[in-house]
Amino acid sequence: MSPLDAFGLTLFITLLFLGIFLCIHGLPGLVVIVADILVYAIITGFEKIGWQAVLVMCLEAVAVEVADVFFSMRGSPRLGPSRLSIILSLAGCCLLALLLTPHFLIIGLVGGFCLGGILGLLYALMIQESK
Repeated sequence: MSPLDAFGLTLFITLLFLGIFLCIHGLPGLVVIVADILVYAIITGFEKIGWQAVLVMCLEAVAVEVADVFFSMRGSPRLGPSRLSIILSLAGCCLLALLLTPHFLIIGLVGGFCLGGILGLLYALMIQESK
């Protein structure tokens, strides 16, 4: 793998994690994920990610966004991100990913990132509710 390929793959994975992090906080991370997958597939000539997978991902993204708008119109509560929740969630993402990666490799990295973010967000909500 050439250095340029390694850089592109690293950037692709970093943007995927950024999209997941944004989704945890109710921000439009799904748009980042879909755009990242679409650009990566186009750059690689649909060799690594087939056009069928990209099409399914785009359709799922549209369905999720439509459902989000539908539920928000029906009065579903939405909590906006605060500075404390973003800081604690980012700390939880990094900490749990670092702790689980040596033992579970890629599953530990992804699971730790997601679980750490959610636990950090829940801790921030507990702090806000206690005030």
